[in-house]
Amino acid sequence: MQIREYKPGDEKQILKMDWLLFPDPWNKRNLDNWFWKYMGNNPAGKAIVYVMDKDGEIIVHFAIVPYRLRVFGKDILGSHSIGSMVLPEWQGKGLIKFVADKLFEEAVKTGILFSYGFPNDLAYELHKKMFSYNDIAQVYTMEKKTDTNIQTKNSDTFSFLPIDKFDQSVDKLWDLAKDGYKISIIRDASFLNWRYLERPDQKYYAFGAHEDKKLVGYVILKLYKDDKILKGHIIDIFSLPKRKDIAEFLVDESERFFVKNKTDIESSWVAGSGFYESILKERGFNPQRPRPLICRINFEKDKYREVLNGKNWYFTMGDTTEIY
Repeated sequence: MQIREYKPGDEKQILKMDWLLFPDPWNKRNLDNWFWKYMGNNPAGKAIVYVMDKDGEIIVHFAIVPYRLRVFGKDILGSHSIGSMVLPEWQGKGLIKFVADKLFEEAVKTGILFSYGFPNDLAYELHKKMFSYNDIAQVYTMEKKTDTNIQTKNSDTFSFLPIDKFDQSVDKLWDLAKDGYKISIIRDASFLNWRYLERPDQKYYAFGAHEDKKLVGYVILKLYKDDKILKGHIIDIFSLPKRKDIAEFLVDESERFFVKNKTDIESSWVAGSGFYESILKERGFNPQRPRPLICRINFEKDKYREVLNGKNWYFTMGDTTEIY
């Protein structure tokens, strides 16, 4: 057995393992998705991918996708850890720990300050006991049935326009808004274009809120079929802090979009924003299905221990590339 970094051609075995362990019919990943996620135009760089190889067969896999984050007024490099997988016949032997140790050694060399994850029930205890992750917060899915009788007013202040490609206007928005959030992924044009508009296997709908022809907020929406139920996600939403009127406008226009497209269910995660959490509740969204957000600090643990306080995080569905 050997532990090694990813090499071209491994992705086919990695995907085969993914399909075996996570056989969701509506979420079956493909090679286009894999290359986009791990080796695409992410402005933070390529993913770090480690495997355990036995006689040419990959039996263990673990990866981290780097992200640029704004943390207490400073730009740093972090990562989202995803894809911890062990073939069934090799599970329960502690092999994933050896792969994880090599992965996080490389993360330190690369300057990745911390790594966060959004594990399922099976991976949660493993990450905490074997990989030194800490609980950050419970993130709830905010969900409601689509209300076809919803009453929203046309705005005389804002316009809601589709975005085909993010440009300098969102860079300016980010510069104005970034210090209103203690911990957030850097939401500039290079990130948003890669994360949403370049994804090859999923259609996202990007819209901007404009005031006096200036971009003051944006929202990313998604439609997908879960059996016979059409669902709508507010994947990402961001606007100027201390401007509840912009936040309300973005949520209301998102609901109009879902009604127009005849969705059955609407949902979102927006953790760490009193604005958005209260607006969603006011509009009938109810918190359901909590899932843990966890994090490990890879170095300078004392200096950055406040990263482990979930109240400091602004976190949306789009901040995980695992599924959404």
